[in-house]
Parts: sequence; C-alpha cells; structure tokens
Amino acid sequence: GVPCVLKTFDLSRPSHLAELKRQARLLGSLDHPNVAPITAIFFDEGKTMAYLETPLYENGPLDRYLAGVAAPRLPAPHGAVLDRGHELCVVVVLAALQQVVAALAAVHATGAVHGDVKLPNVLVDADGISVLNDFDLARIGATVTFGGATATLGGAGTPLYMAAEVRLGAPPTAAADVYGWGVCVLLVFYQPGVPLGPRDLPAAVAALQAADPA
Repeated sequence: GVPCVLKTFDLSRPSHLAELKRQARLLGSLDHPNVAPITAIFFDEGKTMAYLETPLYENGPLDRYLAGVAAPRLPAPHGAVLDRGHELCVVVVLAALQQVVAALAAVHATGAVHGDVKLPNVLVDADGISVLNDFDLARIGATVTFGGATATLGGAGTPLYMAAEVRLGAPPTAAADVYGWGVCVLLVFYQPGVPLGPRDLPAAVAALQAADPA
C-alpha cells in the first residue's frame, strides 16, 4: 500500500469528535497542491475510534529538508537535481517559501486561519514540493468549537512564530499567519548547515514580493 500518516480520535470524547468534524470540514473545502489533504477517514468496528489519513511526506519538515539542501544530488522542485552550491540553495529556499505563501493564500481564501505557521509544520514531498500541514489550531471565523464550548485560541501556537497580539491573548488572524511565515523567512537564512546568510535576505525578500502567490 501507499505509506500514510494516521491521526487518532477517540469518539467517546466530545472534544475529539468536534476536532475531527472541524478538520474534515476545513480540509475538505481545500484542494491545493501545497496544502496537505485528508485522503480518507476510517472508523473502527464499533465506531468508537476514528482515524484521519493524510499522505506521508518523504523529506519530512522543511527545516530539516533545507539543512540538507547543500548536499549533492538532493531532489529539488520540478525534477531538478541539486549540486552543491549557493545559487541552487537560494532557488530551493525561495521555491519552498513561495509554496507556503500559495498554501496560505488558499487557506485564507476560505475564511480560515492556520494558527501555527512554522517550519516544522511545512512538509516536503519526494519531488521537493512544500506542503502546509498540521491544522490542529486552524479555525474558520472568529472561534472554533471544542465539545460544545467555543474558544478563540488566543495565546495558542508556537511562541517563536507568534505575532505579538496573539501572545497577548488575541485570536490568530490571517495577518498572524503571515507573521509566522515571515519568521520562517528569517530563520531559513540563519539556519545552521544552510549556505545562506543575512547578505542574501534583501534579494530574497524582493524576489518573494515580486512572486505571484497564486
């Protein structure tokens, strides 16, 4: 069979049932090559457990993938093969960051917010394509429902990537998602093992600003 990842939900717990419905509704409304899809939902025989299936992305999280970009013959976007070198590393990094922008544009177009944009939540497939994953904190509109109760999710997320207003308890917004992406941009240019540095940042920002997120 095809390798996959299963997330388990205990249906005897109202919060798990609400979470399953929320993720199924949100991801079911998205069909984008840079957003990790739900490929199936399974139930056990007694329908007390549910299993949400998503693809397995062979190259793992983006931060780990980028740390190996300088290695010879690493698969790169569009079928290219990387040789060791600074210029090709820039190409791969910019492609990955642009793909995250495209994913966020698709999520925000539905009225949803991801809520935890960070390098470990971007996975890379065998062809070097980046995919936004982990919608555990995602929401549609101002609140999200957990077992009949509503929460704004203010203060939830990963502190390093959180916008100041979310740290202070405000609910995450599309702008806060973009802030998290901006932190991703900065981090990849300071990541150990990646042959990039602050000198590359201005040109990279200019290239990202010129790119069409669609």
